[in-house]
Amino acid sequence: MQSLQRKVLRTICPDQKGLIARITNICYKHELNIVQNNEFVDHRTGRFFMRTELEGIFNDSTLLADLDSALPEGSVRELNPAGRRRVVIRVTNEAHCLGAWLMIAHSGG
Repeated sequence: MQSLQRKVLRTICPDQKGLIARITNICYKHELNIVQNNEFVDHRTGRFFMRTELEGIFNDSTLLADLDSALPEGSVRELNPAGRRRVVIRVTNEAHCLGAWLMIAHSGG
């Protein structure tokens, strides 16, 4: 018997009604337990953001394919192993430093 894993599903897509239901129903279909869930909508851009920590036995490719078929065009989703969140707090009063940090963070660095 396979052991349970914990993974984090991150979803970003154009906001629509029913997104939370669609995503959580797919997780249920895959017999995954939702350990933690956070979501919000950026009303300025009309984008929906959701972070869901899941526990269960994963078939990543099938789960992601099911999500792709249920989510609107232009959606981004990723599934990664759960772990401790790494947080860095930086402080500056120099605008050019803040701009450089934001560009590095945006590019994934």
